[in-house]
Amino acid sequence: MSAASVHLARTESGRLLRNPALWLSLGGAALWAWSEHPALDAEPTYLLLAGYGLVLPGFVMLAITVLAVLRDRQSATGPLTETLPVGPARRTVGHALVSLAAAGVGLLFVAAVVIYHRPGDVLGPSTDTLPAAIDVPRPGLGLLLQGPVALIVLVALGVALARWLPSWLVVIALVIPFAVQFVVLGIWNATPTSAPGWWWPWSSGMVVGEWIGCTPTSALCDLEVGGFDTTTPWWHLGYLAALATLLVTIAVLRHRRDRAVWITFGVAAAAVVVLATVQALVYTPYLAPGA
Repeated sequence: MSAASVHLARTESGRLLRNPALWLSLGGAALWAWSEHPALDAEPTYLLLAGYGLVLPGFVMLAITVLAVLRDRQSATGPLTETLPVGPARRTVGHALVSLAAAGVGLLFVAAVVIYHRPGDVLGPSTDTLPAAIDVPRPGLGLLLQGPVALIVLVALGVALARWLPSWLVVIALVIPFAVQFVVLGIWNATPTSAPGWWWPWSSGMVVGEWIGCTPTSALCDLEVGGFDTTTPWWHLGYLAALATLLVTIAVLRHRRDRAVWITFGVAAAAVVVLATVQALVYTPYLAPGA
């Protein structure tokens, strides 16, 4: 890591933190946190603490990162930057280091939500679940850190996309995956919990089965809940760290392909595969009563 990369990271981090779009998205997340009442309905607060409040800010950070990496291309100053003593590989690392500032913003947001709600060991009762009125626990530290670490992955993804697919249109293409992550793979899963759910940046850790009822002829629409997974979130943090490293290495490979970069790529890819497998093996699946 060069001094030039660190200097670029400081500059781009400042630009990220001053961007009005980021603060607008954080304002929406803060409004969500302010409107929740865990004593009446604990699941949304659980989801918020698990990092889902950072999904929209994360998407905004990704878009800002893509535009930052493409700045010289869009302003037609690429030929000038190529004459600098700092090559594109080091500039790529500098842009990737902005992910630390993104994670810092995420940590501050999660800490603010914890201070505001002051959650006890139990957030409150669940609603619309089978069994009814389950005690929803406060997310453990692994889940509390999930959102901030996921932001590191998103910034790294933005850098990799901008290096290999240098167009702002890639941001539009990511709208659907982000909608799937937030709506389908959130706490109210449209499908039963499965091991691949932990391969996405965010996972609720809520062990669920099927929806019961939820038809035009049924007034009942409840979700089977089997408990809360407290083991997999810690493996998930390692998985996210390995994934972020892999994405940054892929971005660097666009301009630099020496032995050190290839070794880093191989180690990171192996770590992603191993940790993804471990997650699939240790997560707690839903077991129906009497199964």
